[in-house]
Amino acid sequence: MADLTREQIEREVLKMDPGLKPDDEAVKAQVVMLASAQIGPNIKKLIKFTGYPPGLVHKFGHNLRKNGVWRGRRVRANWFDEGGYMDLLLDTNVALGYLERSAPKPASRDMEASNG
Repeated sequence: MADLTREQIEREVLKMDPGLKPDDEAVKAQVVMLASAQIGPNIKKLIKFTGYPPGLVHKFGHNLRKNGVWRGRRVRANWFDEGGYMDLLLDTNVALGYLERSAPKPASRDMEASNG
C-alpha cells in the first residue's frame, strides 16, 4: 500500500460507504485500521497520524489486539485482498467492540507495515 495521508484514507473509506459521515466512529475505526497497515499497529504513531483522541485509538487498539487482528508489530487481515471489504467491515465491528474473533482465520496473512 502506498503511503497515504489520513485524509486520503478517510476519503477512500467514505467512498466505500457513502452513507457514513467523517465523524462516525466506524469511519475513524477504519481509518485507524487501514493506517495500521501502513505505519504499524503502534498506538502513539496512530494517534499522531490520525489526530484522533487518544482514548478512542486506545479503545480500537485494545479490541484489535485482544482479538488477534494486531499481533506485535503485525496486522493480521485480508482487507486488501479480493473480497477483503467484508473482512474490513467485520474487523471494524471488532475494533468498535461489537464483535469478537473466535480464532484467527486460516487464510489471514500478516501484513508488516512499510513504516513500522
